[in-house]
Amino acid sequence: MREFVRVLQFSLFSASAGLIEFGSFALLNELLRLPYWLSYCLALLLSILWNFTLNRHFTFQSAANVPVAMAKVAAYYAVFLPLSAWLEHILTFRLGWNEYLVTAINMLLNFSTEFVYQRFFVFGKMLDMKGTAEEDAAGRRNISPLYRFIKFLVRLFYPKMEVVGAENLPREAAVIVGNHTQMNGPIACELYLPGAHDTWCAGQMMHLKEVPAYAYTDFWSGKPKGIRWFYKLLSYLIAPLSVCVFNNANTIPVYRDNRIVTTFRLTIDRLREGASVVIFPEHDVPYNHILCSFENR
Repeated sequence: MREFVRVLQFSLFSASAGLIEFGSFALLNELLRLPYWLSYCLALLLSILWNFTLNRHFTFQSAANVPVAMAKVAAYYAVFLPLSAWLEHILTFRLGWNEYLVTAINMLLNFSTEFVYQRFFVFGKMLDMKGTAEEDAAGRRNISPLYRFIKFLVRLFYPKMEVVGAENLPREAAVIVGNHTQMNGPIACELYLPGAHDTWCAGQMMHLKEVPAYAYTDFWSGKPKGIRWFYKLLSYLIAPLSVCVFNNANTIPVYRDNRIVTTFRLTIDRLREGASVVIFPEHDVPYNHILCSFENR
């Protein structure tokens, strides 16, 4: 039964990787007007990283070393891509097979061989070890390759921001309070704030089961009724990406239930380690068209 669930999860994540590739290619090619080859390569790389990250974390629940596992996956594609291109050439141009049929065959070969390859070679020795002592030994603070790639794209295409007044920050660890400024505050903090620091963030955005309800309520519940169904669906679609981003960024989860003890413990630990803690204490009462008022409670 466990293997059946594993195959099902791998299938769904592989399908989602196809959507990621298609969507990111459209964004890069149509909106950003990047060259075709660059758009294709970036979209393909993003889909591979997406697929790898989700399958490592959820399908195989592996504590395998991320760089080593990624190198093994890269070796697979270094062999599969030229072989699949050769097979497509033989079947379509020499034997006259329908090109869509050949593409479907290659996709099935890719799916089946990659599952077996990852199941037994990439993650086989560290299978189902998430949350165990073995994961600690493998290094729990490994940063996801998918997050590294997302951060690279944000840094590349997001408007460049200048940090003004950083020289006035204390040399020792401190609590830094600022305005959220929509999404600009956390993004600028993650990319450009100097020194070791962690930012308070909504803990619900770090847990796959909690993301949809929180995201819909906090971001989109005020949308017109006729299109709310779309945003409810979107809240589920962004869940894996949210878990990846918020768990890999320099963040501390903030909870409003009995887990608030975890928030305070992690905050104190980071301050003791010499890292500053950034807090954006705004709530949904507008101050002006950009800023919201600070929450007093």
